[in-house]
Amino acid sequence: MTGLELKETIAELRISQAEFARLVGVTVGAVAQWLSENRSIPGPVEAFVALFMRLPSSIREFELSQLQKGASNMRNGMYLIHFVGSAGDGYATLTFDDGLVYGFDTGGGQYDGVCTPNTASADVVDIEVKVRMPPNIKSVVGGISNPFEWVLPVKTQLNIRNDRGQISVKTALGPTVQASYTRMRDLPTSVAA
Repeated sequence: MTGLELKETIAELRISQAEFARLVGVTVGAVAQWLSENRSIPGPVEAFVALFMRLPSSIREFELSQLQKGASNMRNGMYLIHFVGSAGDGYATLTFDDGLVYGFDTGGGQYDGVCTPNTASADVVDIEVKVRMPPNIKSVVGGISNPFEWVLPVKTQLNIRNDRGQISVKTALGPTVQASYTRMRDLPTSVAA
């Protein structure tokens, strides 16, 4: 499958790139790389798309409506995060935007990921983010740093109905990072003149 074929498939499904990313469980950045043909589309994604397109239209439309319903249940907004790890603490801003999560922290980390509705609770979203760490900056998780840019996958859950709360963030580096979050504002629907 080429990037052009994928673009045509996304258009045929009448969904956004962000919705397609949620459908196949990847970041929007990955979809953009595939569409621009900077990266090849992985075989499992091609197989999923082929199978999905063969579904009866009623089932396909139901699945897409559930995908879009999940996005409409998201509470978009900007959050301030204060996290405490085994090697210190720091602050980050995260933006929740129709299933996408992105932001940055005071150490220079860049956050890109997705949030999806939790299957057990309508008030909870599951968050998967990749934190791109700059060279020679220590992570609050174990104080690890590398002389090159590196990526730390993290997972957590957040109650989107609460404006403040506590979360536990899981990483592959070991101990859980504790964090508090504060919802700062809604996303603007238009830019004031």
